[in-house]
Amino acid sequence: MTETISVPDVQARWAYSEFVESPNFAHHYETQPLAFLYQRELCGLRTKRRQGVPFSDLTPDDRYWLALMCASFRIVLCLYFTGIERFCETRLNKAQLASLIVPPIVSAIQGGR
Repeated sequence: MTETISVPDVQARWAYSEFVESPNFAHHYETQPLAFLYQRELCGLRTKRRQGVPFSDLTPDDRYWLALMCASFRIVLCLYFTGIERFCETRLNKAQLASLIVPPIVSAIQGGR
């Protein structure tokens, strides 16, 4: 059976991937309206990220706070999670990936060609 990933875990992974390195989004985690709820946790988790602590080594509490941070900042992204219970991580080839992220008018992969 393929391992599935919960929505909060996807949110936590998303936040952990961008709240330190992203030049465009990292600062939003401390400036958005609900940031006062998790300032202490944000500092601690940023330290862990900078020290190279892998996501798999984070505690359930760490993951909870990361998911909350993502949900409070990435509101539009989280709207797309509506109705989803679990995610399944899958490898995609280039053609499959192109059909997911490239508009059909741009992609050469249309209608089975």
